[in-house]
Amino acid sequence: MGLTLRIPTGRRLTWLELDNDFTYLSGSIVDLSSSFAAALALGVGSNLQNTILSNQVVGGVTTPTTFAAGTPIESVLSAMLVGYIPPTISGLQMRLNGSPISTDTLDVGTQFDANQIFFTATTDNPGGNYPTNCSFTSSGATIFNVQIAIGTAAASNTVAMGSTYTYSRTSAGSITFTVKGARPDTGAQTLSTSISIPFAFRNYLAASATDIIGDATAQSVIDTGVADSLLDTNRVWTATCNSTNNDPTKYTYIIYPSSYGALTEITQNGSQPSIGAFDKLPGTYTINNTYSAPTSYLIYKSRAKGAFSSGVTLAMT
Repeated sequence: MGLTLRIPTGRRLTWLELDNDFTYLSGSIVDLSSSFAAALALGVGSNLQNTILSNQVVGGVTTPTTFAAGTPIESVLSAMLVGYIPPTISGLQMRLNGSPISTDTLDVGTQFDANQIFFTATTDNPGGNYPTNCSFTSSGATIFNVQIAIGTAAASNTVAMGSTYTYSRTSAGSITFTVKGARPDTGAQTLSTSISIPFAFRNYLAASATDIIGDATAQSVIDTGVADSLLDTNRVWTATCNSTNNDPTKYTYIIYPSSYGALTEITQNGSQPSIGAFDKLPGTYTINNTYSAPTSYLIYKSRAKGAFSSGVTLAMT
């Protein structure tokens, strides 16, 4: 039994009757100028009779694309109607014994362990193929920047790293973990998923009776007198005073990395300019954080002792 193909063309219906080999039997070919329709009218079969080299973009076909003689018409139509959708990789996690590792900012010098890589992948379309030639790299760590070959991905991937690695940084910055994969159609390793774990130094609000005159006294204030602190990458932050800032024997200190530059204002309780209540100490001071990581700090010292009540906010800009 033959097949009747009806194609709407404007206000008219064009119809063709074909046998099971797609050979034209009868019908009305009107307003069809494509080579496919012409081939049907001439009674050709379901394969290309001649090689075609495309010179324009048609649907999913880019230029130049060669369709060799003998290629099934179905393959030609599929190439035209279905654009290639590459596979994806995403959802990277670093894990320790199955538990995801947080990507929250860490103090410089903090260490964390990892022994598994987890990520997900999807297949390409058409084809249903997962990314190939996948690999893992890490960068930015003071120690243990590793590379691991993974191979072809699956929908869900848990990859053992072969050992438990301890990651850390001795300066501000990030450790970045990346999984890359190749497209099955080109072999190019252009697919990727990444996460970064940032490391930073803290900004400190302190209260102490110690008069800072050098690195050693600055270190003692950090070690014993911190009232508030924040992991940050700039000098813009808001600190909240506690009862120690109201102690009549103690100065209030604002201490933060010198790379952030000098303050332009200190605003008390959201409205009162208060930079005049502080003196910027001369020079910079090298101080170690809780994890023994050193950096250079700027220090502002209140002119009066016990200058701020508990709960007062100081916004630095």
